[in-house]
Amino acid sequence: MKCDSRCDAPSVIAIHFAPSSSDTDLPQADSSTCHNAAFPLVIDPSTGRLYVGGVNNLYDLNHLDLSVKVHTSTGPEDDSIECPNKASCLSSNIRRKTKNSYTKGLAVYERSSKLIECTSLFQGRCRWRNLYNIDQKDVIKESQQHVVANDQNSSTVIFVGTFTSHDNMQSDCLSDFVIHDVLYVASTFVQNGGPFRDDVPAVASLSLDQSRLFDVSAQGVGTGTEIKLERKFRGPIEYVGGFQSGKFAYFVTRQPKGDTTQGSWPYISKMVRVCTSDAHFWSYTEVPLECAHGNELYNLVQDVYLSKPGYDLALSLGISVEDDVLYAVFVKGSSLEETIPSSKSAICAYSMAMVEKIFLNNIELCFRGETNKNLPWFKSTDRCIKTRYLGQEVLCGKDVNSHIGGEIPVEATAALITHDSQFTSIATNTTRAYTVAFIGTHDGRLFKAVIENRSSAFVYRSLEIGDGKPILQDLELDASGDYIYALTPKKVVKVKVHQCGGAGDCRSCLAQRDPYCGWCVLNNACVPESECTKSIPSTAHDWLTYRNGRCPAISRVEPDKMQKTGASYLDIELENLPNLGGQLTCVFDFGSLGSLSTLAQPNGGLNNRIRCPTPNGLPEIPADAHSLVVRLAVSNSIEGPPLAYTNFTFYDCSRFKFCSACVSSPFPCDWCIESNQCVAGATAENRCRSQQLVNGVERSGPSSRKGPSHCPRIVATERDFFVASGKNRQISVVVENARKFMTDFKCQFKIEHSMHERLAKKKDSTIICDDMKFDFYGPGSGNGTAIANFSVIWSSEGRNGGFALDNNEGIRIVMYKCESLASNCGLCLVLSGEKYDCGWCPAEKQCTREENCPVTSEMDYWLDRSQLCPYPIITNFTPKKGPLAGGTT
Repeated sequence: MKCDSRCDAPSVIAIHFAPSSSDTDLPQADSSTCHNAAFPLVIDPSTGRLYVGGVNNLYDLNHLDLSVKVHTSTGPEDDSIECPNKASCLSSNIRRKTKNSYTKGLAVYERSSKLIECTSLFQGRCRWRNLYNIDQKDVIKESQQHVVANDQNSSTVIFVGTFTSHDNMQSDCLSDFVIHDVLYVASTFVQNGGPFRDDVPAVASLSLDQSRLFDVSAQGVGTGTEIKLERKFRGPIEYVGGFQSGKFAYFVTRQPKGDTTQGSWPYISKMVRVCTSDAHFWSYTEVPLECAHGNELYNLVQDVYLSKPGYDLALSLGISVEDDVLYAVFVKGSSLEETIPSSKSAICAYSMAMVEKIFLNNIELCFRGETNKNLPWFKSTDRCIKTRYLGQEVLCGKDVNSHIGGEIPVEATAALITHDSQFTSIATNTTRAYTVAFIGTHDGRLFKAVIENRSSAFVYRSLEIGDGKPILQDLELDASGDYIYALTPKKVVKVKVHQCGGAGDCRSCLAQRDPYCGWCVLNNACVPESECTKSIPSTAHDWLTYRNGRCPAISRVEPDKMQKTGASYLDIELENLPNLGGQLTCVFDFGSLGSLSTLAQPNGGLNNRIRCPTPNGLPEIPADAHSLVVRLAVSNSIEGPPLAYTNFTFYDCSRFKFCSACVSSPFPCDWCIESNQCVAGATAENRCRSQQLVNGVERSGPSSRKGPSHCPRIVATERDFFVASGKNRQISVVVENARKFMTDFKCQFKIEHSMHERLAKKKDSTIICDDMKFDFYGPGSGNGTAIANFSVIWSSEGRNGGFALDNNEGIRIVMYKCESLASNCGLCLVLSGEKYDCGWCPAEKQCTREENCPVTSEMDYWLDRSQLCPYPIITNFTPKKGPLAGGTT
């Protein structure tokens, strides 16, 4: 575990409950003095209790509600970097000052029921406490040596592992060995940390035996289970995480790529390894750790997590689900040394079998004498010596070729990348065949992602849990795998790993792509598999997942739409519907207008077919619409979520007022020409008895009069008739598909809010309207024109009233006033001659029709489009510059 705090943390942390939802509990850690305090966190796997180390405080939290079970103070205390230990500080005359206790690491030691806590005070020491009462003073035992960083910001990583000792430390025989529990520790060298920092190892294993507690596990003459930095290489090696896998202990670091005494180097990520049976740490080896996507390398590792893969990922990596996989989050660094984290982030997964193979390749390369040892910071730079040792003989080191810096990297292709989030932490779990990653970000989000294979993953949910503050390392899953605990600088957060409750039907459940959630068909709910009631015997269709589940669905409804005023039965065919037994219900959901339900009836004795009557009392179709789309659902209860659903349309043919709109609609409507009404096709024979019909395009069966081309209508060569305001005009149009019973015609002109009628006569296929004076007095369209909407009304002989012929082209009369169309001569004379009878009147100095222009002299004459304006004024020209030699056009 690593604690890497970035500011002065609070002296008192008060943990209480913030408002929470059913899916997320947010206990808050408030601070009056700090805006960015970091706390390491560990979980006791046997009890589920959480331990959080703050500054000057240590907490034991109840895992159920995050309430504080036990609290103990760890500081502040009077200290000095000149004091070698606490006793000397208290007894000497060294000048001391009050210093905070920064928790550098926490680890649970289950075998002895102890909590190991490392603190920055008194040169950086570790101690253990009673796991069940962290405030019990008589149990506390503290290291005599300084073993961790003694400041706030330098990294420290600790974890409990094993060390295998031999009766004869010089023997290679593995038949006589004893396995000991040890504490592996890695610590960044603290610059300006005082005169005793040279004694602190970079990496060590410490005994957890009570008689030698926190001493180096094995100590020989000039060797032991520790390694210290060369004095001139006190470079900034940052330790990110650590773990044991197989017979090796690993640490992951960020550090300069090369010898910093020879200049600056970009930062890279590395894996550090020692053999757990190496009493001399001769096996200490470093290799680069790389995560790339295309040509982009994500060089700064942020967090690592050792866990098992799901079946899909294991298959992709060529391993079993019982093998270890290292999951790591990286960011791409910026600046010259690439040390500043950017928002370009990635996740990589490494099988530990592959990691071991890469380490072996690097070690064997050295033992064949083909490379240098490349570890100047550990005084190991000479050429490797060629030996006869290979394979298993060199895994745990030799006194020759010890401390190797390998150059062959452990590398992987990123499974997930982003360019807008800085990843900070990771934990993983498996469910069924899936591998699920929980990813913390610098801006307080928790991503949930499925790692499908070694190079593919997707985020299926993002939660805002950090109030914009970073999610720190030490994401931890509880023993059941149902909850994950996250840390921010302000609070501890408990989050459910699955959040299925928001999906109300099968489709939306599976659309979440949440591997923990599936659609339980018998319960008709989106739930985890453990909460799903299954049939006996169970089948693969009882609980449906996003990857292979097929939701119950309505595959066919006959008819698929219906006239609103007609009552009938709907024949519904379903697929993927289990035999639920009991009564099914059809629910017609009109949204904000409410819902209506009817009881389903069997149809043909088949389980996948039902009949439902349409309900009475349907809501009104909105005034500006022709239909009402509803959700037709089949349910096994009126109140519960639907088993399956589809859209169904109720329409009303009578809403269509013109033949063309009626028969070209998406509904089976017919047009009764003589009564001028649109009726549902099923009722046309009765509603329009003895009338001529035009059948709708959606009507089934052949027809010689189907579609809008058979509708009575008017057409013209041009859509617009242009008439000067105040002028009389006789309007003529062509009529198509007129019937013999259409004997009387008149023309209607709607100008602004007034309706004007003129008689019309039909000559062959032409309708000729009587002369009409067109005029308008208001602003019209605001551009010197006004529109007169035009209709031709027909009626039968001896009948009053009448009906409008279809005017599909929107034929209309455009009235205009020359005076308002143009403000000067130039604009007036460029008006379209085909539309406007306008010219320039010099006497009036305005655009007019010729008859409105008074001529007072031979020089005052009306100008038409073929003439030029007098006294032209240049208002603009282009281009405005050119070469001195001329030639500009």
